[in-house]
Amino acid sequence: MKFMKKLFMILAVMVMAMAMTVTAMAETINYSGDDATQDGSITITNATVGATYKAYKLFDATVGSDGEIAYTLPSGKSLENNTWFELADNGTNVVAKAGADVTTEAFKTWAASFGREVASTGSNGAEAATVKFDKLPYGYYVITSTVAGGAKLTLTSTKPTATVIDKNKTPSWDNGDENPGKVIVEGTSKVTSNSARFGEDVSFDIGINGKNYNGDKKIKEYYIFDTLDAGLTYKTGTGNNGFTVKVGNTVLASEAYTITVSEQSFSITVPWINEDGSSKYADDTEIHVTYQATVNSNAAIAGNGNKNTAWFDWKQEGDSEGPYDPENPYHKSEDKTTTTYVYAIGIKKTDGKNKTLEGAEFTVKDSANNEVKVKETDQPGVYEVDATGTSTVVSPSSGLIIIKGIDKDTFSLQETKAPAGYNLKKDATSVSADLIETSSTTETVTTYYDSDGNVVSTETEADTLKTKTLSLNVAEVVIVNQAGTELPSTGGMGTTVFYVLGGILLAAAAVLLITRKRMQNR
Repeated sequence: MKFMKKLFMILAVMVMAMAMTVTAMAETINYSGDDATQDGSITITNATVGATYKAYKLFDATVGSDGEIAYTLPSGKSLENNTWFELADNGTNVVAKAGADVTTEAFKTWAASFGREVASTGSNGAEAATVKFDKLPYGYYVITSTVAGGAKLTLTSTKPTATVIDKNKTPSWDNGDENPGKVIVEGTSKVTSNSARFGEDVSFDIGINGKNYNGDKKIKEYYIFDTLDAGLTYKTGTGNNGFTVKVGNTVLASEAYTITVSEQSFSITVPWINEDGSSKYADDTEIHVTYQATVNSNAAIAGNGNKNTAWFDWKQEGDSEGPYDPENPYHKSEDKTTTTYVYAIGIKKTDGKNKTLEGAEFTVKDSANNEVKVKETDQPGVYEVDATGTSTVVSPSSGLIIIKGIDKDTFSLQETKAPAGYNLKKDATSVSADLIETSSTTETVTTYYDSDGNVVSTETEADTLKTKTLSLNVAEVVIVNQAGTELPSTGGMGTTVFYVLGGILLAAAAVLLITRKRMQNR
């Protein structure tokens, strides 16, 4: 088994080496014009595969034995109305005007119209990272490309050979996705915002287009930074501390980069050159960092959400040596931010006359009919989502139940016990958690503590108390209980009537008996 693992590793290294060798091979294009009698050549390194490169000859040239060079106008060409070049005093040689700016779009347009195209990679573009135009006549050339993002011109002379570095490369956020740079991964989707519950893990991906050069400066190292709001916590673990770093399709071993993780941030350094100064990786190779963060109970409820912000930088030839200082960056990119929203719902329990009711019990289910588990907090009626908690919430004296830490969903509230003296509400009530811009629930909560710091239910048991204003962006629903109807007692009002009539008859009989006795005595 060990032998097979070693064999597999050797094969993998060979495949990577071959792939990088193929990428580094040069594409040679021989000029075959009528004046292909000279051995001039222009080699373009750091070329973009797929981009079209063209060589335009502006001026003819003669080259001396020591490399000295003189330029002349091609037959039929004139420098009239020209901003950049003029004829020398001898009226033959071409020289640059003082202050000539050959970086403008105007020069680019003029050069393409004035010059003669003598070589091209063709419509299919460059096949490799090195392009060589060979068998060129001596001259002063401008090289153009179709590299996206505003391609730069390259000017050079064949005397007789020239090598130029394509300056059209600049490291950038990975643009292979709809949302380049920093995304939240949810299955097959990549988004810049999502919703999650307390305790839920959120997956992130940072993507960079890794270049070997910035312009004509070779890149030595890349630096990747990330910071979390207080409501998110990095999920670390085995295997590179929970982080994965990929260059191209290769997952880097832990010794191939360095990572520093603190409570709310991390930084990664990826070396980009070998000891001999050659580039470690092929040009135009994506760098991806993937990891997870857990939503914790400090997460902001709705509002601006919980941010995760990333940026990157690099060190290139000419930059100061020594440890990297984030306070003095070299070439800091723009920030890329994702947002995780967390919500709360409120249940207001009343009797229909705005009298709050205590003692109502509910279970809460999400749209998938799963019970939402919660735990109590030190504020009466306020609960937080907790996968190990209870499924029952109870209304306090304020009548207000708050459930913090849920995701964007529609929830079903089922009353399981009504307050004493009130009828149970049989039908479930629904409430949707959504983004609410301003606080809709503001409640002053009084909490009582005993001498040991435990929460107690009444002021008589308490040694201390604390008041706290709870202000949340909460989607709230009012649930009304009706008081129970008093039923008639056994016998109803009929028994009372008989008692009254019986008493009247007894009184009348007594009066009659007394009257008859008095009459007999007379």
